[in-house]
Amino acid sequence: MAYRDEIALLGSDLEEGENQYTSCPACGKPKFSVKREDGRILYRCFRNSCSLHGGGALQANGRRVLMERPRPRKQRIAPYQGALRELTEEEEQFLREKIGWRQWHLLLARPRYAEEQERFAFPIYSPMGRRRGWVLRSYLGREPKAKTRMDVEEPHLSWYTGGRSSSVLVVEDIPSAVRAARYVDAVAINGTGCGPDYINEIAAHKRNVIWALDNDATGQAIELDRRWGLLFDSSRVLMLDEDFKNMSEPALRTKLEEI
Repeated sequence: MAYRDEIALLGSDLEEGENQYTSCPACGKPKFSVKREDGRILYRCFRNSCSLHGGGALQANGRRVLMERPRPRKQRIAPYQGALRELTEEEEQFLREKIGWRQWHLLLARPRYAEEQERFAFPIYSPMGRRRGWVLRSYLGREPKAKTRMDVEEPHLSWYTGGRSSSVLVVEDIPSAVRAARYVDAVAINGTGCGPDYINEIAAHKRNVIWALDNDATGQAIELDRRWGLLFDSSRVLMLDEDFKNMSEPALRTKLEEI
């Protein structure tokens, strides 16, 4: 039985405004709160390490999950103020060789080059295709490898979708998202963390998620699935032996045909 169904059953016998504490369906500890309020079933596990610690809400029929209000950002990341220019033919060729991009990918992503920083500048796109910031990425072995700069106070997610389905592939970085977007709707979380504000945005546009972080971050992908999977109609992890941005085009196509 899915966690959603177990929580719906726990709340089905409650009267409006009634609350009870019971064993958590995820971790089994007796620290799980269920409450019936305004036709919803509110739930939360008070064990910090539990995947249901963040809490949430089900409609009384148990079908739709509502998110908790995201926490406000403590500090805004300043927008990038430096000069950006078009890529040279040599820089375009570098991206073709380094991350497998072709002309189609360049047209989709529209990257620029920050000459003062010696970094490629990848736009961060909202779900509606509006640019809302930049990821400045170095391939010179510098630390940090990527710097994020935001023009607006929004999640750092970059979307590449054509509205092809209710599913989205969640990947770690923009190069991987752009490679995958030729076959499936994709979103880059620009890292391995995914908090309530990120999840709210993903859930507002897609009802099914496939977590596909880089092959060295499979553990984080599994944790994201455990923590947030209940908030979607379906959620699963796609195991990778090789990062999307490093795959050959035939291998990438074959892998995404599994979805």
